[in-house]
Amino acid sequence: YKNPTDEGLFAYYATLIDKVASDRLRIYLYHIPQVAGVGVPVDVAARLRREFPQTVVGIKDSSGDWDNTSRLLEIDGLVVYPGSELPVIEAMEKGAPGCITATANLNAGPIAEVIKLMGDADRQAAQTRLEQPKAVRQILKQYITIPAQKRWLAITTGEERWANVRPPLMPMSQEDGRKLADRLREEGGLG
Repeated sequence: YKNPTDEGLFAYYATLIDKVASDRLRIYLYHIPQVAGVGVPVDVAARLRREFPQTVVGIKDSSGDWDNTSRLLEIDGLVVYPGSELPVIEAMEKGAPGCITATANLNAGPIAEVIKLMGDADRQAAQTRLEQPKAVRQILKQYITIPAQKRWLAITTGEERWANVRPPLMPMSQEDGRKLADRLREEGGLG
């Protein structure tokens, strides 16, 4: 449902937690309003964390809105992962453990290196290392992300099944995939 109130969103999660009724339940919220149509506002996330501190433990913020991510990082005890590698340095400086990003399916090593360098308190090296993942992200942003990534995997592994997607998505053509693969090699440093 579109445009629910904060109280309605809180009630949804509170009811879910109460009905599951398990001390083992741990919830990571997922804020991706551009896809879901409904987000998890910062105030709702903060209230859920306060009222269910053993259950609501984290959130992935895929909004692409740094102000939103930054405000989430201020919630006491909430683990916050940005949904992109682009703000990972700033997010880690504010307490994030890293990021959860779809492009890690293609480029996990360099992204992990950035996170490790930040963990080692080497911001300068992390900033330099982040240039390659940024280039890959910028290339992929020009395509429908999931079909593009899956076509690249099909090309690089030689396994055509990787190009399969579920409707309403459609697979990227082999021709467009070859052009993408060339760009990712030449401009993004992916081999």
